[in-house]
This record gives sequence, structure tokens and C-alpha cells, in this order.
Amino acid sequence: MIRVIASTATQPIRHATVEEIPGLLESTDNSLVLWVDLENPTDEEERLMLEQIFRFHPLAVQDCRHQRESQRDEDHLPKVEDYEHYLFCIINPIIYLDGEKPNGEKPNGEKPNTPPTQIASHNGNQDGSQQQPPPPRRRVSSSGHNIHTGQLNTFLGERYIVTHHYYHSPSIQRAIAHCERNPGSVKRGPDYLYHIILHDIVDQYAVTLDQFDAEMDKLETEVFHASSRRTLAHILAMKRRLFQLRRITSYQREMVSRLARGEFDLIADVEIAYYRNVYDHLVRASELAESYRDVVTGLLDGYLSMNSNRMNEIMKVLTLFSTFFLPLTFIAGVYGMNFHFMPELEWPYGYLFAWGVMAVTAVGMFSYFRRKRWL
Repeated sequence: MIRVIASTATQPIRHATVEEIPGLLESTDNSLVLWVDLENPTDEEERLMLEQIFRFHPLAVQDCRHQRESQRDEDHLPKVEDYEHYLFCIINPIIYLDGEKPNGEKPNGEKPNTPPTQIASHNGNQDGSQQQPPPPRRRVSSSGHNIHTGQLNTFLGERYIVTHHYYHSPSIQRAIAHCERNPGSVKRGPDYLYHIILHDIVDQYAVTLDQFDAEMDKLETEVFHASSRRTLAHILAMKRRLFQLRRITSYQREMVSRLARGEFDLIADVEIAYYRNVYDHLVRASELAESYRDVVTGLLDGYLSMNSNRMNEIMKVLTLFSTFFLPLTFIAGVYGMNFHFMPELEWPYGYLFAWGVMAVTAVGMFSYFRRKRWL
């Protein structure tokens, strides 16, 4: 599907068609801003838009197709490249979490917060069928929920922005809805539009970290009150997921840092402050993921300590029982030898005497242990 938004000084926002794009690119109107969004495009749509109309570099086009053509089903790492007349950027947003459908709907059928925007589009194969996207990559997983990430490719020119992705992107949807509510946003330029998208993507990391926080509270209660074998698996899975989330945010941080430093002429000086704000949020998300990982490490140590204490208590009880019965077993063994000349065998009170010795021994040992505070 291809969605096209055009903005000029006389018409702040309108929905254009694919056939209008070549004429818009050749327009001499300096106020023109064009946004072309390719959502799960077919091969024909990719060749038309990326190779024939915009004529992007073949290496950039190849990176765009990495997610579909990769044999290992993985996203391309985030990066930004300067091709003189445009920037090519890759970032890995969170597509959705388990408990949500890929289109953003809730399991109970509730619609997403942002309603779908109806925009003039060109979609489907020539026979009218829609090309199916590759399955989303599952990067972070546990028994709690999974995080599914995708690859968002962006071409940022002086008067246009082209976004390319193989999945429904809630961040793109919300950015389009924002532009429709505030038409002046499109007039501020492609660099401002890309900032809106990046800001929404980074906010999703914060939402995910909040979910980790709630899950850690449950784990803490479970560790100190009702831990089981599953608790250890949950802790290790959480630790692994936080490490992977921090790695993802670290990759994004380097990419956004280059945009926020004013390294590229296509990012206007007035917009750099917005990119710095996004970078600050990304740094906080990365540091928060690292601090959460330290907390989970502490939970793991606490779990091991609690298990060790429980084991020590069990061993203490078993040792005391063994110590109590050791002298009693000795006495019973001596009088169980049945030698003919043992004097107690002929004594009428020998049986009671043996029980008395064992009782006195047990009471004496109990008193000694209490005095030593071993009980």
C-alpha cells in the first residue's frame, strides 16, 4: 500500500495519488513537502517508487529489502547514511506486544487509540491480491510477553520523506493522524515529520519499560513469598530480555545521536533541538533498562539466598534428628546383640531400664541443644 501526503503554501495538506508524484517532484514550488509511505509494498511498488521515481541508491534499496530477503528473518541494524541529496535511515521500532494483535487491536476486539486514516493509496499485486508480509521478528521473549520489532526505512530529502516498512506501523499511523489534526506540521519540513515518527517510537520503549517494572514487582513478591522452580526461569528470562532491550536502544541511540549533533545539512538547525530531546529520552530508556537489569540480578541473588536458607533449615532439622537418634540407636544396638551372659537379659526390669536410659539421653541432648541455642 502506498499513501501520499502533499503540502504547499496554498494547501497545507492533501491526499495525492501515485500518478501525481513525478509532477510534484518536478514542481518549482519551494513550499512543497511530500510524504510517501510504503506499507508492505509489493515488488512492483518497490521498483516503481524506490528505483524508477525517486532513483535511490541500489545499496539503500537493498537494505530496505533486507527484512523480506533475509534468510535468518532478522532486522537490519539501525544506521543513517548520507547520500548527498538525501539521508537514508533505518530504525527498529516495537511493532506490538503479545496481548495485542499485529494491527494494534486489543484481544477483546477494542480498536487502537488512533483510528485508521483513510488516504488515497495504491496497493496490491496486479491481480488484486495483497502480498503477505514476512512474519515479525521475535527479538525479546519470556513467559510474560514478547516484544516484536520491525525495520522502518526512511529516505529524508530536502522536500520529501519516504517511509518504507513491511508491517502496520502504529508510529506512522499516529504521525499521519497528527498531521491531519495539525496541517501546519507538514509545512515544517520532512526533518520535522521524521522527528515526530522517532519521538513516537522512543515513547513505545518507555511504555515497554513500564510493563517490565510491573512484572518485576510481581517477581519480587514471588521470590520472597511463594517462589518455585518457575520463578528462576522467569528471572533468567527477564534478565535476558532486559539485556536485549538495552542492546536495541543502544543501537538506536547512536543513530539518533548523529541526527542530533547537526552532522547533516538536511536536518535544519531549528529542528536539532527536537532530535536532542528524542536522544535524551532514548538515553534514559537505555539507562533504565540497565538499572532494571541490575534489579533483576539482585532478585536472582535473593532467590538463590532464599533457596540456600531453606536448604540450610532443612539440613538443620535432618541433622538434629540424626543426632538425637544416634545414641538411641547405639543403646538399642548394644542390647540387641543377645549375648547369653549379658546381665540385663535376666533382669526383670531390663527392658524398662533400657527405655529409661534412652529417655534420659534424649532429654539431656535436648537440654544441651537449647542451652547452646541450636534449637
